[in-house]
Amino acid sequence: MNSIAFFYPSHLYGGAELLLSRVAIILSRKGCKITVIDVDNGTISKIVEHENIKIVKSEKYSPQEVDFDILITTANKYSDIFNWILPTKNSRVIFWSVHVYNMYIFSERFIKFPVLSKIYNNFLRKILLLDWKLMKERIELFNRKKGLYCMDSASRLSIEKEYKLKINENYIPVFTDGKKLEYRTFDNSSDKIEVFFLSRLSDCKVPPIMYTCKELSKLNQNIKVNIIGDGVLFDDLKKYISSLELDMEFYGVMPSHEAKELLVRKADILFANGTSALDGASLAIPTVNIDGCLSDYPENYRFIWIFQREGYSLGDIIDKDSLLHSLGHTMPSILSQLKENSAEIGERCKKHHDENHSIETAINKVEKAILDCELYLKDVKKIDDKISLLKSWDLFKKYKDQIIKINR
Repeated sequence: MNSIAFFYPSHLYGGAELLLSRVAIILSRKGCKITVIDVDNGTISKIVEHENIKIVKSEKYSPQEVDFDILITTANKYSDIFNWILPTKNSRVIFWSVHVYNMYIFSERFIKFPVLSKIYNNFLRKILLLDWKLMKERIELFNRKKGLYCMDSASRLSIEKEYKLKINENYIPVFTDGKKLEYRTFDNSSDKIEVFFLSRLSDCKVPPIMYTCKELSKLNQNIKVNIIGDGVLFDDLKKYISSLELDMEFYGVMPSHEAKELLVRKADILFANGTSALDGASLAIPTVNIDGCLSDYPENYRFIWIFQREGYSLGDIIDKDSLLHSLGHTMPSILSQLKENSAEIGERCKKHHDENHSIETAINKVEKAILDCELYLKDVKKIDDKISLLKSWDLFKKYKDQIIKINR
């Protein structure tokens, strides 16, 4: 396999940074020649610094030539690449959509006011119509040349819905770190149920937590709510759960291994969205995969176990008018199943993880994607060079940045 570069310049410590760094490390240990292109003191370069991986430090709007055969990055970096890199003419690229909004050009605004948000985005669609058409042109090229892969069916369907087209069902599922921990058996003798949430406390992650807690509060059972995570909506969430008079404990942000050890020690059931749900399933913890939501959650929402998901899905983005899961369960049903068949449910969650989201499954798909890819960066740049409002704005920022540097 030829030289492979990974591009995701960031100082944040999030899911995309962890995912790309893990793939880079695994491929490096399998003998591939790996390069990481990162910002100075970037997250991925820190994670891989002790590996046999070349680190190229770059700076936005000061692109440098980097030699590689194929580049792997997330789908939202489709244009930003050329602000950092001057690729050789025969370099290929794989865009990995790891979020349902990775290929949206419109920001999600006014998330607590869905009507206002819809008006805002409809206004942007008219103003940025050319950008929308160029994005559709990009996606069609990426798809045709086998350079676009989605993490799950939810990500693929969001692209199809936004741009009114069909794309191939090419998936590279996300995966966990593969560390093994033993799960404790559900204690049927205890009357307390330890319910856990593992989540970033912001945007689409908080409404499902609120709804789940509301459903738990309706039950005449001894339930404790435990939340691992933090975010801008922490205060709102804490205030809401307090109003439900549920016993609760917040643990804040924890390193991944500490969070997993806590889940193993205490969790009877985990409610989670996205990759957090995989952490629970990999430990054979009964895991309910909840859907994200940017506004009010649909009434009478039905919960589903992670093993009921298809297409590598780790949750959709829904709204109050979304159709309910046909195979879903009410909260009383979920807890009844937990009480009766905890071990069996946990094993089914783990089996689903191992068959769909193991390291081996994901890396095999990455390696096949590298061999199949026919998308060249030179062709991507032809679209990127076309003038549009967003392109003009990016050029303005570029030259403003250069003027500031000169005047320092």
